[in-house]
Amino acid sequence: MTFEAFKTVIEKELSEELKAEDISVSVKAVTKNNGVKRYGISFKDNKGIVCPVIYLESFYNRFTSGKTIGDIIFDIKNLYYEYRLTEPVDFEYIYDFDKVKDSIYMRVLNAENNEEIMKKAPFLTMEDLIAVFYIKIKNEAIGEGSILVHKEFMEYWNTDIAELAIEAIKNEKKQNYDLVSMGSILQEYIDNSDDLPEDVREEFLERLDLCDKLPVYILTNKDRYYGAAKIFDVDVMLELKDKMGSDFYIIPSSVHELILVPDDTEKGCVSSERLNEIVKEVNMTEVSPCDVLSDHIYYFDSSIKKVMSVV
Repeated sequence: MTFEAFKTVIEKELSEELKAEDISVSVKAVTKNNGVKRYGISFKDNKGIVCPVIYLESFYNRFTSGKTIGDIIFDIKNLYYEYRLTEPVDFEYIYDFDKVKDSIYMRVLNAENNEEIMKKAPFLTMEDLIAVFYIKIKNEAIGEGSILVHKEFMEYWNTDIAELAIEAIKNEKKQNYDLVSMGSILQEYIDNSDDLPEDVREEFLERLDLCDKLPVYILTNKDRYYGAAKIFDVDVMLELKDKMGSDFYIIPSSVHELILVPDDTEKGCVSSERLNEIVKEVNMTEVSPCDVLSDHIYYFDSSIKKVMSVV
């Protein structure tokens, strides 16, 4: 059964199962970062209360691995009953700028791969990257979430993108950043993994030795969620330059974190060509399509306080 057929069957079966409770069911497409589309079941009861979307891709994988449609319907229904809301959630406050300005943050995305988002959302630009804005939501009923800031929001708020950026960067600074050396992460992993196969341990030790010769750092935020936004904060870039003792290359590991490689001629540095090859290899094999940021590296030049593409 194809995924298209699977979606149709699940929608029909769930509609039948929940009809007695006056709950409508539909499959909706949701566009994620980089134009990646995901498909999920949307539920709506007779009070107009909408349950968070339950995505179907993982259930289809279970189906192709041998799980029955009946079992999958049972699992989806249980998820719905677990997370459905009993009362509508009031989001009217998001139209009041004074009430949300302290909850506005940035996400960095690839411009070329997110043209649809750029049509509906305000953004800043840097080279081939954009920073869009989102509102962090913390609600007792639904937990934590986020809402993308759309262009019409600025009309409600009677504000512009300059003020939006000021508030977002101010909030990002309050969140601070997290800088960890790759060597310390590898060492901790080796120390805490007594059952590592010998060949894997040797590989990790070789990488650790390389990190000792050429320090590599991971930059993100305290939440480790959309931490690549720090690339838009020139004050953070300058502070990192002082910590590392040189300007540095930036490897766009994902939308959540960046890898920094000091441009240290005394210790030697991997060529920019090789770093670009590594980015492409990692994007193809280890990063979710939704989380890919760029297929090339960047360089921070402190003399002009600017991040530049290296292609």
